[in-house]
Amino acid sequence: MNHSPGFWNLSMASIRDSRMHHLCRIYDQNAKSLNLVNLLHTIQENLHLFDTANFRERLKDNSFVDSLSEHPRRPDEKALEEHIAYCSCSNPLVRKLMIWRNNIIAHRGVGLSLGKKEILESNPIPQEEIESLLDQALEIFNHYSYLFRASIWMSDMTGQDDYKSCLKLLHLGVHKNDENLAKERDRILSIMNESAEQGVAGYPPQGVGSPER
Repeated sequence: MNHSPGFWNLSMASIRDSRMHHLCRIYDQNAKSLNLVNLLHTIQENLHLFDTANFRERLKDNSFVDSLSEHPRRPDEKALEEHIAYCSCSNPLVRKLMIWRNNIIAHRGVGLSLGKKEILESNPIPQEEIESLLDQALEIFNHYSYLFRASIWMSDMTGQDDYKSCLKLLHLGVHKNDENLAKERDRILSIMNESAEQGVAGYPPQGVGSPER
């Protein structure tokens, strides 16, 4: 990666920006946007949709509907309240995330434009907190998705390790280039040594560079 730092720095910066952008959309607190806390409030107001009869109707074409219906489908109201609290600004992590959203991700704070970065410096969001917010969002969403339609989303994706193949091929290319340079160096040294042993005038031979080149 050190052979192309500009490319990799831009790539990583783009991934980090995309991660923060989507994370802010998930935990957005706007009452008119589609976000996790609004979804939970909608569930809270429509618990009857999770009742077994409605569940069986939704999955009437699923061959496993009978066994799936044996498990309680109606959300636990206490757990739902806890999930709502986690996804709202009463959670310090979400509150910090919204500070970043409102000042640099979705909007540009006037203070930041004037070089005043105190609000971000006093509310840092380290990597482990970002991962915690991501993990909890997926866990909460999957909890109600499973209750409602007996399906969940995975955190893994097909091809998520493709970058390893890319780096492997790049490494092989760098290694091959080093081998070619070494062979060329040895060839030049061999010509120079032969010329020296034969006492050829004009050593080193014309058109042959130094060993370093």
